[in-house]
Amino acid sequence: MALTAEVRASSLGHKLKSEKLLFSKSASAELLDVSIRTLENLIAAKEIPITRIGRRVVISRRALDKFAHSNHTTSRGGAK
Repeated sequence: MALTAEVRASSLGHKLKSEKLLFSKSASAELLDVSIRTLENLIAAKEIPITRIGRRVVISRRALDKFAHSNHTTSRGGAK
C-alpha cells in the first residue's frame, strides 16, 4: 500500500507542476523558445503583460498562451 500512496503523490505532484498558473521570466522565455532579452523586449513593448508579486515579475500561463497563438510580427531596426 505504501507504493500506491507514493504513486498517487507522484502523480499529484506532476499534475500540479503541469498546471502552473504563473511563470518566471526565465521559465517563460524557455516555454516560448526565445531568449530572456527577447522576452524583456516583448514585455517592454507591452506584447506580453506581467504581474508583480513584491519584487518578483511573473507571467501568467494565459498571457503566454495568448501570445504564442496570436499573429504577431517582429520589427527590427536597421537596414531595410
